[in-house]
Order: sequence, then C-alpha cells, then structure tokens
Amino acid sequence: MKLLKVHSVSEVKVSSDSRNYITVQFTQPGEMVEVEGKKVLVESNRNPIGRNLWEQGPEQPDGSFSKGDALYQKVLSKETKFVAGTVETVETEPYQIGDREVTTFSAVVFSNETMSQILKRQGLTRKGEAPVIVEELEQANAAD
Repeated sequence: MKLLKVHSVSEVKVSSDSRNYITVQFTQPGEMVEVEGKKVLVESNRNPIGRNLWEQGPEQPDGSFSKGDALYQKVLSKETKFVAGTVETVETEPYQIGDREVTTFSAVVFSNETMSQILKRQGLTRKGEAPVIVEELEQANAAD
C-alpha cells in the first residue's frame, strides 16, 4: 500500500453552492532502499499536489444531499497525517487551462478510486481512449 503525507490544510472555504471544503496539499513520503547493505531513506523530490475534500452538503428540500469525503473531518481535525493513495500523471487528449493547451493531468488518487474515475469527473479523456458520452458518465456516477 502506498501512502501520501498530509503536507498542509487550508482554512475551510465555502463553494458557490454553500458547501464547505478544504484544499489539502499531499506529498509522497520517501522510500526505504538498500544502498551498500544499509537501509537509507530516499526523499521524494516532487512538489506537493492539492486536492479538495468536501464536507457533506446540507439536506435539500427533496431530502437529498451532496455526498462528502470520508476524510474531510479526519484531515481537518489533524487526526489523519497519512492517507492511502498515490499521485498519478497521465497523458490526455488536449484540453484548455486558461489560454494554454494541456495534454497531461496529475491528481491525488485515493486507494478507493481510480484515475479513470477522476478523469471522468473532470470531463477529461485519457490519450487514445474514446471520449465518454455524457449519458455513460451519468450512469457511472449513479453506480458509484
């Protein structure tokens, strides 16, 4: 199991739909390797990468609510310092960030999800894969 270290946590923010969230910066801790018969900690040289964690949304008039992230309270209360997951980078079909065209995407991927699920939520397509039709995406989200 790979672990990510909680590097920093933002103050609680409020989204445009009144949901609370925090931005958590994660780092990949170093790995123990054997060098000349001795175990040595090799630190990661990767910059921290952020991910938003959401509090469960307020109940709506129809009784529904927006699902929150299970880690939200644990990270916010500093109860959790490490989480199971990885930082992954994949090549994507071109997409825009501001006025730049981008062809890679990096994300924190927790142990209970896949990069493919994250790409779908972001509306991105891995390079060489057929784009996901919106109806398929809605069905996949309903199954999650």
